[in-house]
Amino acid sequence: MTNSCSALEFTAPLADSRDYPPTKFPATPPAEGTAASTSIQRALPAGAMGALSCPRARYGIALVARALLPKSATVMVPSYHCPAMVEPFLWAGCQIRFYNVGPHLDPDPDSFERQLASVDAVLLTRYFGFDCAATEYGTQARRAGKLVIEDLAHSAFSDHITGDIAITSLSKFFACDEGAELFVADDAHYRTLNASARALRQTPLVWRAKDTIRRLWRRIPGTAQRDTRYRYFDTLQMTRPVERATPQFTGGPPDNCISTLRRAHYLRLETVVAKTYPAGMICGLLPTGIVPYVFPLLLRRASDFHTLRQAGIPIQRWEELASTGCEVSCDYRHKLVQLPIHQAITSSQMADLEEVLGQYCKPEKTHGA
Repeated sequence: MTNSCSALEFTAPLADSRDYPPTKFPATPPAEGTAASTSIQRALPAGAMGALSCPRARYGIALVARALLPKSATVMVPSYHCPAMVEPFLWAGCQIRFYNVGPHLDPDPDSFERQLASVDAVLLTRYFGFDCAATEYGTQARRAGKLVIEDLAHSAFSDHITGDIAITSLSKFFACDEGAELFVADDAHYRTLNASARALRQTPLVWRAKDTIRRLWRRIPGTAQRDTRYRYFDTLQMTRPVERATPQFTGGPPDNCISTLRRAHYLRLETVVAKTYPAGMICGLLPTGIVPYVFPLLLRRASDFHTLRQAGIPIQRWEELASTGCEVSCDYRHKLVQLPIHQAITSSQMADLEEVLGQYCKPEKTHGA
């Protein structure tokens, strides 16, 4: 299925957080006491020769699309997505083509291979930190001569990249408001991206003036806060000056501590779900070496979202999908939720989460039992 830039629309959210009680703890590591945005210097993953910084993953994707793809390029994107994965390509003038995904969020072979020859680039996602066959299909796409963009927003601790470009989202793993790494596999691509980023950026004085004016406009009721063509993409962020786009990280636990805690929290929930409701674990057991973003759980019914959310659990769900015709994505929009397992969750908070999850995952009584 092909959607043009002008025709692409996203579904409305299914739920509103204002309709629920406050959550018992934050869904992501709280950023109190840290810089507003972050540049964390870490070791390059295997396959990367360099890295650039950007405010958020979406702006890294936009930079790649603008700098490395021809105008009106066709990009293949997974049918299970959030608008922030798609809008950067629309901003760059790309045409979007969706490939279906299977129950484990791997690309559907028929859908992927049928469209591969007619696209310029492919976006592959390692959902929730799992590989989701991104390595396999990334290798296939690169052999076919396609630009492969690897979405590592859920996989910031990956030890290798398969794509030509890979983009992380640091605020999902570290105690910071924003920040992303743009890993580049090719020196020529690195030079092109760096030059394009510098050409887009405005001087600090001009950028601050525009940002200040917009902040003032936001105080006037009824005024638009950003380009109304996009839900999450802020065009002004593409022009942030270097010092505003790459500030310094101010602290927090070391990488190995974050990895250990996230894995430990995930395994605690895995123990609960694997025993009583294994069908809910679409990604299977946690492999060695994987640092997860969240614990994905496939609910029995869409209405169960409200049950868990009413209990104060800060669950999330990708509800705003473009129409793609993919049955799995349509089902997961309603029933696939993300349970937090980040390093800032305390032992008592994990115990509360385990208790709520344990109650939910109990086998349902059947008639006549």
